[in-house]
Amino acid sequence: MLFTAARTSYIPRFALLAFLIDFWLEPLLYRDGVNLYERGANIALSNVSFMTLVATLGLEGRRELLRKFQVMTRDRTEFAYESFWESLRNAMRRHELVGKALGPLLVAERELGWRHLNALPKDYLDLGEYGVLDTIVHWRRELPEAHFDVIHDHSKMIERNHRNWEALFDPQNPSAVVGQDRRTIEFPLPVRGLRLEDSAGILQLQIAGIVAGAACAFSVARALNKKSDYTEALLDAGILDAVAGGVWPSEAVTPEELETEGAAFGDSADFLGKIIKGHKERES
Repeated sequence: MLFTAARTSYIPRFALLAFLIDFWLEPLLYRDGVNLYERGANIALSNVSFMTLVATLGLEGRRELLRKFQVMTRDRTEFAYESFWESLRNAMRRHELVGKALGPLLVAERELGWRHLNALPKDYLDLGEYGVLDTIVHWRRELPEAHFDVIHDHSKMIERNHRNWEALFDPQNPSAVVGQDRRTIEFPLPVRGLRLEDSAGILQLQIAGIVAGAACAFSVARALNKKSDYTEALLDAGILDAVAGGVWPSEAVTPEELETEGAAFGDSADFLGKIIKGHKERES
């Protein structure tokens, strides 16, 4: 299996909103015994909130609010922290619908606060790591009997967390299914190892980069509703067959529409954290 890491700091606005809900609201609810991921409630809330923000703030207002969230997360200064949360409070004061959709976030900010922001992983907005795991899960479902190597082009993100990936890929990890409905992960993963290579010398990585770039161009054009001869040719060539997973807004809000009616198993974040922690303890 071959795939490439993103080489840009750009993060789709919908992904930023989903991160805001996942890393601020979900921890508060989890503390109180509520599973926001069950039956896709987090996805439904992200979809409703994304549409609500553009309906009330407009495209530019939504963009600016989520930009401030990104700045707060990356800079981690008190000024950026206050700027984002005050902007969200102002949006709620001006628009009742924003308060109805995202009001619980203010409770999360009050309860979790500045300390929570600084305790979050520094690179949790990087989509590349989520993409690696999502791609592995996809190919396991496509080829359930296969074991394979992951070959990735050189990436600071992967290099920085290489030991964590080695822990997750360990074939001695306990057998488990974690997550819920269609978003489950089965361990141990069918990965023999992870190699970081220079894409200039690996033809398959070059092809993967071309396909990834074409898929990105097609997705952006579709989001902006701007067709072209190029995007139509990509569609005819079957570019959608090369796309799996991802984070994309929709009008779906019910478990039936979201395809999230399946059973809920163990918490995937907790399980991943325990695997990584256990490997580090054994190495120390």
